[in-house]
Amino acid sequence: MRATVPVVIDGRDDDEVWRVAPPITQFREFQPKEDGDPRFATEAKVAYDDRYFYVFIRAFDPILTAFSSCSRAGTCGPRPIS
Repeated sequence: MRATVPVVIDGRDDDEVWRVAPPITQFREFQPKEDGDPRFATEAKVAYDDRYFYVFIRAFDPILTAFSSCSRAGTCGPRPIS
């Protein structure tokens, strides 16, 4: 979805861009079973503007403590979730 107003990057989804972006909810697991139903729900929303691509993810896993991401420098690894 194209963002027509600036995206607020604050970890919340209450600004206009995230309110109107359609949620993506049809995720599948690959471990422990490939193409299995996930144990916990996940919702993602995406938006873009002339310069950036934005992703908002809401993970409902109660023990989620970190996720893997890659920096612009190309280094990848776990990042704490705050």
